[in-house]
Amino acid sequence: MQEKTIHIPFNRTYFLNKQRVHWSLSNAKIMKRYFILTLVIMIVAAAVFSGDTSNRFPLDKIIEGGSVFYLFLWWLTFIERWVRFSRKTKARAERLEKEMMDCTFTFNDEGIDYRDKEKRLQLSWSLFNSAIIFKDTLFILVKESAGVMFFFSRQELGDKEFNEVFELLQSRIDK
Repeated sequence: MQEKTIHIPFNRTYFLNKQRVHWSLSNAKIMKRYFILTLVIMIVAAAVFSGDTSNRFPLDKIIEGGSVFYLFLWWLTFIERWVRFSRKTKARAERLEKEMMDCTFTFNDEGIDYRDKEKRLQLSWSLFNSAIIFKDTLFILVKESAGVMFFFSRQELGDKEFNEVFELLQSRIDK
């Protein structure tokens, strides 16, 4: 295999966009699940609260009210997590921009060599599980974990290099 080296200068806009896409990917399943749950509970709530319960104890309304309250708290917590994530990401972007934290990736027979001003990582191909594309961002996933090791956006690499890296990863990781 011919060694391929990619130098990526730090770009605040690309960094923030990649972090948002990573957040979307990480939370896609739970968002879908809670969106469907919210729809179901709201439909059931409309049916429960439109019924007449003047002659009986309104246990169904109490349970449904608790369900709506639970969903309200869950969405409130989710939004709060998003705001906290956004603040931390912006602060990190400011620090990386100030330090001009460019990075270099070298793909070779042994694996991936990552370098920036703070660290150098030499990672074997056996560490990686797969490479996927989600919203024009290439994610390199780690084995035995739901974690993402590296990710590249099509914007920062350009179409040609993005496709070359994806094909290289497909040939090396999926063996």
